[in-house]
This record gives sequence, structure tokens and C-alpha cells, in this order.
Amino acid sequence: VSQPYVAVSPDEGVTLASLLGKKVYAR
Repeated sequence: VSQPYVAVSPDEGVTLASLLGKKVYAR
């Protein structure tokens, strides 16, 4: 996978976005 941030399915994209968002806002 050349682009790890690109999700294969919409659900995965939402999950990744949610996790990344939580980590960012957790600061």
C-alpha cells in the first residue's frame, strides 16, 4: 500500500478519520 492513509472502504475511512481526529484533539 503506497498510501496508508487512503482507506479501501468508506467505513475504514471514517474509522481512521475518527481515530486520527481523537488523537489530535486529545492533545
